[in-house]
Amino acid sequence: MSQLQVTHHRILAPIATHKYVARCEDVDCPHYLRGWKTVVGATSIQAMYIRNEANRRFIESRSGEGEITFEFPAGQQCFRQHLAPNGREAIFARQVRGQEGQVLPTPEIWRDDFAEELETIAQIRERHG
Repeated sequence: MSQLQVTHHRILAPIATHKYVARCEDVDCPHYLRGWKTVVGATSIQAMYIRNEANRRFIESRSGEGEITFEFPAGQQCFRQHLAPNGREAIFARQVRGQEGQVLPTPEIWRDDFAEELETIAQIRERHG
């Protein structure tokens, strides 16, 4: 019995080439749309940053022993980094174990190649139960 070559089919969209750092409004960020609250230590670095450097509108209130709640109204950038697709087409690749991978030129060729691989596997399973 011949050994089946293990083939991996992948659809890739690496962050470095297929994403960009987006603004909240570009990704419908819920914090941007509805506002948010952040609770930090009253004398923490985060509290000092929000008060002095964040350039955001907020309402500050004591929330517990040694804690401060900052309430940020909607319509401003949150503190998260959002990544969004940049519109570049994904990379359609295949790799046979022990060989260098290859990029297939179109999604259709990748689909057909993958379908052939699945058919081969189905035939082997059928023969060997």
